[in-house]
Parts: sequence; C-alpha cells; structure tokens
Amino acid sequence: MNDDNETTAVEPGERRSARGDGSDSSEAGLLDLLWRWLNSLTVAIWVLVLIAAFSIIGTTVPQWNQAQGASEAAYLARYGAFKWGLIKFLGFHHIYSTWYFITLNIWLAVSAAACTTKKLREALRASRKPIVAHSSAFYRGGQTFRQEQAVDADAARALLRAARFRVHVITEPDGSIHLLGQRGLTRLWALVVMHFSILVLLFGVALSWVYGVQGSVSVRPLKPTRVTIDSKEGKPGWLRALLATHTKPATYEFFLNDFSIPMDVLKYSASQQMASHKEIDEFQNLVVRQYTSDLTVRTGDIEGRKENLSVNWPMHIAGLTIYQSAYKYFSPLHFEYGGRDLPSAPVMTGMALSVSDQGVFEVGSAPQAGWFIVEVLDFKVGEVYSGNELVRELPPTALVSVTDLNGEHTLHLVSPDKPAVVSLLKLKMGSSDEVTSISIFSYKVDRGMDIVYWGAILLTLGSLLALWVGFDRVHVRVKNGHSDWRLVRQGLQLRLSEVLDRIIAGPERMSNTP
Repeated sequence: MNDDNETTAVEPGERRSARGDGSDSSEAGLLDLLWRWLNSLTVAIWVLVLIAAFSIIGTTVPQWNQAQGASEAAYLARYGAFKWGLIKFLGFHHIYSTWYFITLNIWLAVSAAACTTKKLREALRASRKPIVAHSSAFYRGGQTFRQEQAVDADAARALLRAARFRVHVITEPDGSIHLLGQRGLTRLWALVVMHFSILVLLFGVALSWVYGVQGSVSVRPLKPTRVTIDSKEGKPGWLRALLATHTKPATYEFFLNDFSIPMDVLKYSASQQMASHKEIDEFQNLVVRQYTSDLTVRTGDIEGRKENLSVNWPMHIAGLTIYQSAYKYFSPLHFEYGGRDLPSAPVMTGMALSVSDQGVFEVGSAPQAGWFIVEVLDFKVGEVYSGNELVRELPPTALVSVTDLNGEHTLHLVSPDKPAVVSLLKLKMGSSDEVTSISIFSYKVDRGMDIVYWGAILLTLGSLLALWVGFDRVHVRVKNGHSDWRLVRQGLQLRLSEVLDRIIAGPERMSNTP
C-alpha cells in the first residue's frame, strides 16, 4: 500500500523508544534477563545443538521401550558393567523421556513462543503504528546517513511513493517534518510464520511422543493374530498416570489372506559369477522384486483390507499405520545318514546346523561336535519373472555349505527334486506345501505426524519469503531547508547505499535523460 498516514504529534513512549532512553540493562530484573535469553539466537542455537547431540545418543544407544528383547542383561552383554552403569546413570537408554531432554524441548518451545510474540508485535506495530520521529543522533548513527539540500517534505514523500514505499508523516511543533517509508512488510509477517511454524513442529512432535506407539508383529497366512496397542507402554510413570485418565488400549486383529515374493532374473557380470557353478550362479541371479501382502485388519466394528500392502504402500485404519517391513520363509530340511532317517529341521537363510548320530541341532546347542556342519547360505521359493513375463515357479531351494570333520566344505543346491549327497549324508528340501511363510509388519500410532507436516510446510514458506523479500525503512527529517536520510534494511537483495541512490538520485537521472 502507498497510502500516507499523517499526525501532528509524537507520542512520548514512541520517542523514548526511538532514542534508546529505556531502562538500563544493568537494572533489568530476573524476568527481563529471562526474556532476553528466550529471545536470544545464540541460546537457541546451543539448545538445538544439545537436542541434536542427545538425539544422536538416542539413535546410537538402543532405547529401552523400542529395542526388541531389551533387558538389563542384554545391555550388560553389549556394553559391559562400567559402560552400562554410566548409561543407566545418565539415562541414555531412555533419553527421550529424561528430565534434561524434556527441559530442553520445553525451553525451545517457550523460546519459540516468545520470539513469535515479539515478531508479531513488530509486524503489527510496523503495519499499524510505526515509530516515525527520531532525534538527530538517530540519523547520524547509521552507516547509510545522507544529508540532502533542496529536498522538501513534499518532494521526499513523492520520491518514496514513486519507489513504492508506504509513507507515514509526522509534523512537530518546531516545524520539522518526519517521514517514514516502509517497503516489504511481507518479510515481517514471514518471520512471524517462520517462528510460529517451530511451535507447530514442536507441538506435533510432543503429540507424537505422548500418544505415539510403535512395534512389529509377525503374521502367518490364514491365522488371525491379535495385537493390543496401549499408548501408555514405554512411557515414564508420570505420563502413564496422565494417559490412564483418558486413553484405553485398543485390540487389532491381523488376518493375512495371501503373501507373495515374486523374483526377477538379474544378470551378473562374468567376473561376478563362478565358472564351475552354473546352477548356483542362476540361483543367485534371482532377486526379490517386491514382497506384498493381502491383509485384513479389524478393530471393534471397523474392518479394512489392503490387497497390495508393500514397503512403500502402507495401510491406514482407525489411527493405525501399518507397513510391510520384512518376511521369513521356513521349510523343513530332511536328513538321511547311511540310509537312516534323522530328524528334519525347519531352516531359513542364515541358519547353521550340526549333524551327527545324536540328531540335528543348531550350532551352539549341540551336545557334541557334529560330523557335518550344514550352513544355509540362501533360501528362495516362489514365482520367477523376466520383466513382466512369468518364467517358472521355483520350488523350495536352498544354497547350503557342508563342512565335514576334515574341514573340507562343498556347496550344494538342495530342492525337493534335487537332493544333495555328501559321503553318507543326504539332504533334501521339503515340498512347497511344507513351506511356512511369515509376513512381518511394523505399525505405529502417530497423532502428531500431520501437524509436523504442516509445520514443515509453514517453516519452508516462511523461510523462503524471509530470505527473498527485503524489508526497507527509509527515515527522513526535513528541517531548516535540508533533509536528513537514513535507511534501515532487513534482507540480502541490495547494498544499503544502492537503495538510497535509487531513491534520492532517481529524479536527477531522469532529468538528465535527453
């Protein structure tokens, strides 16, 4: 807007503020000191650094309420007595609920609220009732001071309005005229939005922490699995007591209708393949394309189904978000030694078995050293595609390494139709009907996520506008036939002297144009 606002007096409070005649900082009380700290950028940066450092620790040290199988014995085994004692004393195993982490976040929230209030007051004052009159010391105290002859108040006003400034005018009793031209008020409101967005972000994060729940569940096809979700789990005692007043556990039933892991044929370079193991190379060339589930979830009277639940396509139902996170395949591996059947063992990728006349045991739990060590290096089963074309159906097939008592080991592909024979030991995979598939889902309840998204959008918009738009204030005092000019600028678009040159010297350049 280019409207002029005129008045014939200067309010005493405004004049004192403009001249810097307020109370001395040494006389400021505790509340004044606290207010300055809350509005201090330096303090805010240090608070953010501490929050980031503690967050890194929380990512590095498994958190008690998030790590599966978390127990004091597990921490002792991982860190040892001294380190675990230090972690326990400092609360690093539940760092997000420690008093110091919560205090830092509360300080950041209060600081953001204080800065938002301050920026809002500045924006409102600049928009409605800015300080116009200033003393001589104000004009000569800035680097961009200039004194012009033959520029009266009307000419100064015309120059400012031509440069698209909104002009405010005050006439004092001694005849001096003060003008204030403002341009780029959008930047002040962008700063308000930017600081307010931090409050929105913190509120969303706090809401997620208070009511948030996350976990995982393993589901077998056609077998209902129930999960009870309680927002009080893993929370500190005071928060559990608060949540108990208005929250109740919710039970969800997971029913896996179908689960598939289609594979693609991937071509490795010749240098990556084993020349003497063509079948093994072909087996290793099979890579999982995507694992998807057809899942039905029920809670109370609400039921939802998603037929293509995958890693990047979650399911949402009654405040719960469900992701496809992993899978497991088990298939029995049958053993025969010297014509005598041994107990079969369900195997999956990564398992190692000890085989002897005592039976088949996992390595580490065998009663004695085995005659053979059988390691399952890889296990695959399912449909094989080349592009979008179905090539074949792969039966349960395992790549195993067999090591005998002499330390010699061999590689074998084992399937129902192709057993492997090593001396007197014979290995054979079970049929497709014997395969047990398990789909693993991660789930979470996060009431603050949408708020965090909106906060991020506001922060981005506010930051971009604050960086792009400059806020210019040109102060002019006309007295005794000359005018004093001073520019105060917020923004990074132009040097301050250039702005004054464009405003004051503009008419001269125009008059010299032929």
